[in-house]
Amino acid sequence: MGTQAHLVYTPLLGSTFNPLRKNKLPIIVKPPPHTTRRGVLHSHISATAPKREKDAKNLVVITGMGVVSVFGNDVDTYYERLLAGESGVGSIDRFDVSEFPTRFAGLIHGFESNGYIKGKHDRRLDDCQRVVTLLERGYKKISPFFTQYILPSMGPAFLAIDLGFMGPTLSIATACATSNYCFCAAANHIREGVADLMIAGGVEACINPVTLRGFVATNALSERNSDPQTASRPWDQGRDGFVMGEGAGVLVMESLEHAMKRDAPIIAEFLGGAINCDAYHITNPRPDAIGITSCIQSCLLNAGVSMEEVNYINAHATSTPAGDLAEITALKKVFKKISGIKMNATKSMIGHPLAAAGGMEAIATIKAIQTGWLHPTINQFNLEPEVEFDTVANHKQQHEINVVRYALDIPSVEMEDGGPGDEENEHVLALFTILKYLNAFCIVDYFPWLRGKIDFDGHEKIIRAAIEGVRKYHDPLIDERILTWNDGTRTQEKDVAPFNDPHVSVKNTVVAGYFIPKGSHVLLSRVGMGRNPDMWKDPMRFDPYRHLGEEGKQVVLTDNELKMLSFSTEKRGCPGVILGSTITTMLLERMIQGFTWELPYNEPTIKLVENNEDLLLAKPLVAIAKPRLPRYLYPKI
Repeated sequence: MGTQAHLVYTPLLGSTFNPLRKNKLPIIVKPPPHTTRRGVLHSHISATAPKREKDAKNLVVITGMGVVSVFGNDVDTYYERLLAGESGVGSIDRFDVSEFPTRFAGLIHGFESNGYIKGKHDRRLDDCQRVVTLLERGYKKISPFFTQYILPSMGPAFLAIDLGFMGPTLSIATACATSNYCFCAAANHIREGVADLMIAGGVEACINPVTLRGFVATNALSERNSDPQTASRPWDQGRDGFVMGEGAGVLVMESLEHAMKRDAPIIAEFLGGAINCDAYHITNPRPDAIGITSCIQSCLLNAGVSMEEVNYINAHATSTPAGDLAEITALKKVFKKISGIKMNATKSMIGHPLAAAGGMEAIATIKAIQTGWLHPTINQFNLEPEVEFDTVANHKQQHEINVVRYALDIPSVEMEDGGPGDEENEHVLALFTILKYLNAFCIVDYFPWLRGKIDFDGHEKIIRAAIEGVRKYHDPLIDERILTWNDGTRTQEKDVAPFNDPHVSVKNTVVAGYFIPKGSHVLLSRVGMGRNPDMWKDPMRFDPYRHLGEEGKQVVLTDNELKMLSFSTEKRGCPGVILGSTITTMLLERMIQGFTWELPYNEPTIKLVENNEDLLLAKPLVAIAKPRLPRYLYPKI
């Protein structure tokens, strides 16, 4: 049993199982920048995934999140406590557990529904403990609302009544895969045009005598009563079972088109997901892990994500002896290179909230994307040798997540007059904002320990927003180009500038025989540049004119509209900046010398005063030009 969600449904493709057997769900259809949980693929998934959806009607985005947890009901507080590595596990005080071998859980205390559930509905809600009491006292004591309120579908039904939602309203029960099933179903409804917006997630309140007895009978729970906060220890050799938990995690999902129309804040994008079934055993995973493996592969394929893009996994990791290693086996089969992948386990701190697990972990994943910080997997004392991933053991880590990255490639729509569209304006504004503040004075440059804590002049916030605006449009194109290299579509450099901008080396590497340590600032030339003996005669001799020496070779102004000056000799190695600056200066000088300049009638003086915020003039320089040379010297007047 499994679902994999790059936070959506996906087809079971090429399954090795008999297609006539009931080893699949009746509806197996499709999806990131986000996270997830499992699908089926027999053939090997290629290194380059299919192109991702770009139609705003079919793009599914996350615009809201809600959580109920052992750390409270506020999303930011919930993630801050996770980052701090706190355990929410403690003794069960809701009922007498003195005779139970397990006497602890991730229990929610002090939950109040005031302001969320209408009073009359709240009074009619019976938790499991009250139902058991009523049953013991006889049917005459059972509330007349019992049969209506005990149905799983009544929760979403009452929410739909309160909000006036007339679209698909249903409850899915698939144990700990429930939340991801709901995300997949919601995304499908949106992509099929059945709904513009869906509220999806999972909720669990299972800590009661009946459920506890059931899990005790299966020997599935940890019995570390002397130290309950260290009981949930995924992948640790000392784990002895999972810890029961409870809570809720819900996402607001909608089409990008609908979100943009109502100007909703876009938190993340849901790329895809997958669903399948092990068809093996009620609780034990398949020894060969083919169910989990195929589901992950199908999820990646459906989401349009290559395995090389993934550098973070929020694992299921329940802290059971068999389940933890089965998941590790599957992940290692899918991801051949795991050195750069971080993996953590939310359940190490909140226990296993069963149906709510996927929802609460999805929120943790989205917050990891937003903050750039991964919460730790606590209680990592003696890791299983099979676990070769970085499990973010015991302490939070800073990490820039790739997939599970919010980046939308929205085609720009021109204005009726032919001018730039909103997306183009946003892109250019972000670029010029970065240039504007690039060399600005900032106090934290001199006191780095203040960075991220105090933003005196607001520059950090402005720059962060501008960088996000640029990446929104650049990243999809960069990702697409990387994929063309990975799958062999592109085999040599072309249509690129002679030099890259400075970059930071992300790992130790060797380029042209030179060792470049990780973290170095590097500036690399392209193929055919400078001293390449395959391109130039006498390559070690300094000869800047070699670029212009061939017969008939001309310097070409490649942007004749002068939106952005770029010069080329049609061969890598053009003088570039120096030549471009010289020609630009010459053109400016000719323009100044070829005309007589006068002030407009409404401008008495020229004030060359700089703007307070940048090096531009505070007031535009306006002048009237009159030709001062014979007319035949001007190409056009």
